[in-house]
This record gives sequence, C-alpha cells and structure tokens, in this order.
Amino acid sequence: MFEGYSSVIKLSDKELNMLYDVVIARFTLSVSIGRETILSGGGNDYIEKCVNENIVYLQKLTNFGRETFNKVVIGI
Repeated sequence: MFEGYSSVIKLSDKELNMLYDVVIARFTLSVSIGRETILSGGGNDYIEKCVNENIVYLQKLTNFGRETFNKVVIGI
C-alpha cells in the first residue's frame, strides 16, 4: 500500500516515522466515537461490530510497537 502511495507522492522519513502514531490515533478515535455512540443509545449492529473489530486491531498494533509496524507494514 505504501509503495503505491509513495510512487505518486514521496513521503519523507519524518512522515513515514509518524504513520504509526497516525494509525494508532485513528483506531483510537474510531473506538472512542463508536463506544460513545453505543453508550448514548445511537448504536446498531454495524457500529458494535466495527468497534469490536477496531479494538482488536488497536490491541494488535500497540503490541506490535513502532519498530515492528515500520518493518512489517511499511517495509522500512
């Protein structure tokens, strides 16, 4: 995925190193908004499914850590 994107717009080393933080922040935001929606009574099966899946992905990503994420996902 990142190779394809980088062929269009070259990401700097600083941008590549920030991707882990951006991905973690995005999953955290998705989980937080989803949970709040569910708790406020506005949830549905789809939102609950997404929240539960995103919690699993967030846990895996935090267990990976930045170094493994960079090697496995980005390839650096």
